[in-house]
Amino acid sequence: MITPINDRRAFRRMAIESPLQISFNGQTRQGVCLDLSATGMSIEVVDAIYQVGDTIEVHLGQGTATAPPLSGKANIIRISAQGDKYVLAVELTELK
Repeated sequence: MITPINDRRAFRRMAIESPLQISFNGQTRQGVCLDLSATGMSIEVVDAIYQVGDTIEVHLGQGTATAPPLSGKANIIRISAQGDKYVLAVELTELK
């Protein structure tokens, strides 16, 4: 877990660093899910095509017989530049 003691988030975050797909404006791009909570995730991307307020679709994992992949819609609530990459903070709004 990467939740500091003074963190006031309602749900703990789990560091997972797993590849995921992002669907946006009819295109599918790759990203890396850095961490995941019950209500959102942080996603590392190389493209600067996103803006705060955009709605994206995320697809995380391939799924197994006992655990389906995580798939749904998310709203971008913050974007941070990290060198030549960007970290999107997203709020999950709909899971499929």
